[in-house]
Amino acid sequence: MSARPVEGDIGQDCNYSEDYRHFDNLIWQVPNWATATFALTATAASVAAVNGKAFAAVTGLQIKPFIGLFLLIVAVVLTLLSNVLFRFRVHQATIRIRASCFVRQYRWLPAGHTSIQAILSLEASALYVACLVCFEVPLPFAIAIPTLAALLATWWIDREIKNIKGSALANPPT
Repeated sequence: MSARPVEGDIGQDCNYSEDYRHFDNLIWQVPNWATATFALTATAASVAAVNGKAFAAVTGLQIKPFIGLFLLIVAVVLTLLSNVLFRFRVHQATIRIRASCFVRQYRWLPAGHTSIQAILSLEASALYVACLVCFEVPLPFAIAIPTLAALLATWWIDREIKNIKGSALANPPT
């Protein structure tokens, strides 16, 4: 999902070095790692919930708090991965690359990296919701608070990136 020159353009026309392309390719794997972590976590939590009676029989403890804690830990990890992606986007926004180096943008669609940032935020939000449900927070609050936080975070991140890009374009390096 890294930025690639349009076919026929030579990468040397861009100030986008090979080292930076390598870093770009690595960092854009973060969404894959986060989504795989989310899927494995949802599966593990489901299996644990199904086997809750066996856990209680062996330990004498209810499994819900353990599942809630597990979900909380993984949700924090996904939130941190979302921060990693945001930090990379901030770094990338400061790099001045000629517009001819990119595939055409469609203004009526959100940018791809904004959509990916939203997916990471919503995956973390889903785990926060499940965690809050495990800790018996009323369902409307358990759904509304993390979802609203994820959407607001995505909006704020996108606004910050646009401000940084605008500032970088308005103040070219001398």
